[in-house]
Amino acid sequence: MMVAPLMEASAKVSLIFEPGVPDKVNVTITRGIKEAERFYKDSFGITLPKDLEIVVVPDKAAYANALQSMCKKNEEQAVKEAARSGGTTCSGGIVIPVSKNMDRMFFVAIHELTHKYQGAVSPSNRERDIMWLMEGGATATAGYIADRCGVETLQELWNEYLDKIRSKQVPPLRDLRTFKGHNAAREKYPGDVVYPKESLAALELARRKGGNSLYHYFLNLKKDNDSAKVFEMTFGTKLDAFERDFETELEWTLRTLEPSYRTERLGRVWREKEDKGWEGLYTRRGNSSLFDAIWTRKESEKVKGVLIMHLSGNKAFIESRQQSNGRELDYEGTISEDSRTISGTFWPPGSTGPILRWEATIER
Repeated sequence: MMVAPLMEASAKVSLIFEPGVPDKVNVTITRGIKEAERFYKDSFGITLPKDLEIVVVPDKAAYANALQSMCKKNEEQAVKEAARSGGTTCSGGIVIPVSKNMDRMFFVAIHELTHKYQGAVSPSNRERDIMWLMEGGATATAGYIADRCGVETLQELWNEYLDKIRSKQVPPLRDLRTFKGHNAAREKYPGDVVYPKESLAALELARRKGGNSLYHYFLNLKKDNDSAKVFEMTFGTKLDAFERDFETELEWTLRTLEPSYRTERLGRVWREKEDKGWEGLYTRRGNSSLFDAIWTRKESEKVKGVLIMHLSGNKAFIESRQQSNGRELDYEGTISEDSRTISGTFWPPGSTGPILRWEATIER
């Protein structure tokens, strides 16, 4: 059995690899945990307050055994959970079974550790928690980190979950609010549709308000225990309204989005013009959803930044972050049918000022 301590700060995170776990899994899981720790420390200045053990097991049988010993599940519960999940977080730690998909293991490690970071600032409360936001938020956060590391793009994750629920019966998002409703839906609906539905909802929130907003929600719960009120404060919309609007948007997306649709529409380079005389050059990083941007005006003014692209059908939402002038902007636009041009509006997040126009050509 191999034990690898990962943190030297306020808490120690130890990875325990049981016999039979391949060395390449060690590398993948360790990287995922380190990337998640870096994300929370750099973005929010947060580290875990308590020591944590993450146990990686070689197969489903060992997974069920670990669920009994670490998470105090009885044999029937453990066998059932082991058969349908790729990782579990409980008070005793985190348990992750080996998967053939290394990218998926990287992703699961971040997802499960994110639950610990959620609990670090807002301890779990089954009477209060919005379950679809807890689970979906962990997935969406893992997606943002995986995208930035070049493991899996946000667009690929979005399409993957759309494919999982396409042409299937799925529960209404409202039914997934509570712990009881979440678990009941996992029993009622065949196939793996509950987590994808929750994840798509969280990805939509992140598209609207930025990836960090998903953790800001849990930070805000420290100020007010009313989850619906905190949801509105964090995301700028009422919980009921978002759930209703999301169902409508998801139905439209599933109806109009072809299964083969991928990120080709993003192209490689965008040449942009916007109000107030600025011109932008956006260059894509590999096959990710990230673009490096340079805006110029006249000859002496230049601003650099990073763009995070989100697509849904022919609609695009773009987060402009890390700008050298200290500003942040949100863009939205509509891509033409031939995928060669896009135009729309942009504004600073939270701004009530005038909305400005922009347009761009897309090169492949």
